[in-house]
Amino acid sequence: MPSLNLDPKNPGKQYWKSLDELGEAPEFKTFLEREFPEGASEMGTGVSRRKFLQVMGAGMALAGVTGCNVIRRPVQNILPYNKMPESLIPGIPQFYATAMSVGGEAVGLLIESHEGRPTKVEGNPKHSSSLGATSRYNQASVLGLYDPDRSQKPLKAGSVSDWDSFWSEMNPVFSVYKQNGGQGLRFLSGFIGSPSLAATKAEVLKSFPNAKWTTYESVSSDAKREGISAITGADLDPHYKLANANRILSIDSDFLESESNHLANAKAFVKTRNPD
Repeated sequence: MPSLNLDPKNPGKQYWKSLDELGEAPEFKTFLEREFPEGASEMGTGVSRRKFLQVMGAGMALAGVTGCNVIRRPVQNILPYNKMPESLIPGIPQFYATAMSVGGEAVGLLIESHEGRPTKVEGNPKHSSSLGATSRYNQASVLGLYDPDRSQKPLKAGSVSDWDSFWSEMNPVFSVYKQNGGQGLRFLSGFIGSPSLAATKAEVLKSFPNAKWTTYESVSSDAKREGISAITGADLDPHYKLANANRILSIDSDFLESESNHLANAKAFVKTRNPD
C-alpha cells in the first residue's frame, strides 16, 4: 500500500506493510530492532549469534584469500591498432581454410580467428578427409597455434635457457660435423608435409651430405602401405567403402579413431548403423 512521501531529499513513492509501520508504533520499532525472538540470538557460551557470524565470515574470507593466486600476472596494456588491418572488424570472427597433418594424412580444417588469435577448429565440409568433422587431435591443435603457457624458450636439463647459449654450445659441435660432411650426425622429425619444412630439410642435408634425416610418427600407415606394396607391387593407400558393408571384422585396426581417413570412415560407418 503506498503512502505519501513528504521528504524532498528522497522523492518517489514509499510503501508500508501494516498500519503499525505507518503509525510508527513503538511495538513495531522494537520488532524491527530484534530480527529474532528474545533469546534466539544469544548462545550458551555468552557469544552472540551476530558475533559468531562475524567471526565465521572473516575466517571464510581469509581462507579464500589463501586459495587465490596472490602472484599477479604482469600488467599489459590493450592498445588500438595504429593502422587498422584490412577486412578486420573487432568482434567479428574470420575463418581460414587450412590442413593439418596427422600421421602423414592431411585433414582439411576451418580455423575461426578473433583479431589474429585462433579460437576454434572445425572440419572443412568440402575436404574429402574430414567432410566437416574433426578428431580430438584436430581440436587440440588450437593450443599449438596459440597457447600463452607453452614453452617459448629453449630448455637445458629442464632449466630455461636462451638461444645465444644454445648456439654458443652448438656452433663448435656443428663446425666439427661440417669438416666431415655430417658423418655421424642424425636428425629426427615428424612427417614432413610442409613445403617450407621440406626446403629446410633439403638445405640441411646440402650442408651435411653425410648426415641422415629420419621421420617418425606414433600413428603411421607405413606398415599398411608396405604390406600392400608387397602384394601389388605399387605404393597404394586403401580407401574403404564402409557404407556398402553389413558387417565389419576389425583385427588390430582402429579404423574409426586413429587409422588414416578415419573421419570419412566414421561417417560412412554410421550410415549403415541401425540403433534399433
